[in-house]
Amino acid sequence: MGAPLKRSPYLVLLSRDHHEGLLICWKIREGIALGIAQERLRSFLVTVFPRKIFPHFSLEEQFLLPLLQPENPMRVRVEQEHLAMRQMLANLEEQSAKGYGAQEALIDALDRHIRFEEREFFPYLESNLPARQLEQVARTLEPHHTPGEFPWNDPFWVRNKG
Repeated sequence: MGAPLKRSPYLVLLSRDHHEGLLICWKIREGIALGIAQERLRSFLVTVFPRKIFPHFSLEEQFLLPLLQPENPMRVRVEQEHLAMRQMLANLEEQSAKGYGAQEALIDALDRHIRFEEREFFPYLESNLPARQLEQVARTLEPHHTPGEFPWNDPFWVRNKG
């Protein structure tokens, strides 16, 4: 593993969301490793995505993507991946009879997407947009951002020690 990426202070709120997203991926992977019932994992995903992941997507779509031309490959990829994960979540219930595959696919897609944004998309924005433009985005975005985890009363990812 390399050194942590230095993030523009103007994108740090969104980077914190990415950290939370990776934690969600870890929790689901732990649940799968522990053999947790698919319904418990599905319930977590259908709660967490609309409350944490999709609002983050909406912020990016509202405040970051319009800074790029519609045909910009970075913008196109972000839009396509957001749409794909929304569809994957919508299809999660009908896929649940097929084992953990649909949950793993959704989490893998989220993990790849977050890493793409952190390693490629955000650095692209930082290199290609003026700092004052990113600063304006940060000021406009901040009042719409809802940080922190939501209460979840089923810590299925916790391994019993004993």
